[in-house]
Amino acid sequence: MVAKVLGAVFLGGAIGSIARFVVILGVDELALQDLSQELVATSIVNLVGAFLLGFVHVIGASRSDTWKGFFGPGLAGGFTTMSGLALITAGAELGLSSVGYLYWIAVAIQLVLGILTYWLGTKLASRRSKKAAS
Repeated sequence: MVAKVLGAVFLGGAIGSIARFVVILGVDELALQDLSQELVATSIVNLVGAFLLGFVHVIGASRSDTWKGFFGPGLAGGFTTMSGLALITAGAELGLSSVGYLYWIAVAIQLVLGILTYWLGTKLASRRSKKAAS
């Protein structure tokens, strides 16, 4: 049973990581400065991932551990990147450069928006579950 769950987490993580890379490639096509591109791409994957985690948390409550492992720590975990956010902030000289404070503000905003998008995911999933039950 544990091997099956670990396999699901591994597969979900691989798919999530590839999806994150595709988003990064898409954002790279935008005409932004290097750090701005990284910040936009990281914000997209982290906010979409937070929404997905909230949605999966509600929908997956009655699902198998394998299903939860695939979508939670697997897919959403592979898709999101806290280390990417840390790397961007470090690239702005840990917020000590002339515009570095903007990156700290962006980190704070992303954390707040992440909580809100997680909450939105739980609400949408709850609404979906109620419609399916009736």
